[in-house]
Amino acid sequence: MAAANPGQQALLVLVYLRKGETFAEIGAGFGVSATTGWRYVQETVMLLPARSPKLTQALRKAAKDGLTHLILDGTLIHTDRVKADRPFFSGKHRVHGMNIQVIAGPDATILWTSGALPGKTHDLTAARVWGILRELEKAGILTLADMPTRAPRPPS
Repeated sequence: MAAANPGQQALLVLVYLRKGETFAEIGAGFGVSATTGWRYVQETVMLLPARSPKLTQALRKAAKDGLTHLILDGTLIHTDRVKADRPFFSGKHRVHGMNIQVIAGPDATILWTSGALPGKTHDLTAARVWGILRELEKAGILTLADMPTRAPRPPS
């Protein structure tokens, strides 16, 4: 099996992240081994946060661009974890995955993404881990986000 060129590697990673195919299926489709497919995905996932702007830079640019408000939301990226990997299991979504926080502009253009946390991590906890709430407050830009969910209280 020959190594894939950079374009094929990028496409392989996109297919994996979007469709959730197994590494064996990805490898067969792209003519590489499952191990090579796994390595391409790992290398790319590690590269993405290094290439993205820092949170303070993204918020500074948003303010400079005159954005009236931002949108903060968490998303779950599905992974092919086994049942033993409980930290990666999202009870809300009932699948294994990684929690990623996203800040977008009013037109839904992505301005910043966080690193990945285990899927069981609540969005509010993730926002605190990454210091998002503190930085948004310092930036002074109105930010829309989901309401924190709580279990309903029993009647008194």
